[in-house]
Amino acid sequence: MTSLDDVFVGDLAWLAERFVIGPAGTPAAEMLDPDRLGSCIDRFQRHHGAAERSAAASLWSQFYFGGLIVPTVMAGMALDRVLPLRIDGLRLDLCPESGVPLRFRMDRTADGKATPTVRATLAPMLEGHVAPLIDALRGVTGLSRRLLWENAGWSLFWALGEAVRRAPERQDEIDALLADPSWPDGGRALIAHMKRDMRQVGAVQARRVCCRRYLVPGFQRCAAICPLADGLLSERECPAQRSA
Repeated sequence: MTSLDDVFVGDLAWLAERFVIGPAGTPAAEMLDPDRLGSCIDRFQRHHGAAERSAAASLWSQFYFGGLIVPTVMAGMALDRVLPLRIDGLRLDLCPESGVPLRFRMDRTADGKATPTVRATLAPMLEGHVAPLIDALRGVTGLSRRLLWENAGWSLFWALGEAVRRAPERQDEIDALLADPSWPDGGRALIAHMKRDMRQVGAVQARRVCCRRYLVPGFQRCAAICPLADGLLSERECPAQRSA
């Protein structure tokens, strides 16, 4: 595979419209500005029936992380490329009604560097985008870093599982990465249990902290992973596939 067009086909075709190359859109770094970030969350809150603000912020982050992380994992591993996904080098198309990203835009001149490892592929996105956005969200909303890292972790581990299903030869590398207590940097202690669960065959990556999405009108608890649920469901749902 040599391009995004080679990756987002078949049952991944739905990602093609969310992860594109082009110079338009809003600089993603604006999400680190408290006023700009707060306005997106307020817009999302109003769009969903004046939901409780911290719950709305948590759900907004799930849409954001799902839209960013899932295509990054699928494309990065398929292409063995370090994609230019640091927050200061990416642009967004934001939904005018809900304030969530409809698509992420890379600079068409940034082709990325070849890499032999999954760790190197994902590091710029996790350390240079997810981590600073979590800090910004915590400052604007008061949500805990554990909750926010778990929001990101669900998308991360769902995508890694899908990537391994498509490329079984990467299983040992992914297992080693999941067993590394220092990865991902910044969120290592906060999502360690999710990594452990993923290493258990057939396990659902359960949460330890409720994401509060059930406090947003029209949304229910994530029954398969919610720590408040009575039991676990067998099916997993990718958060990037839900509509905002």
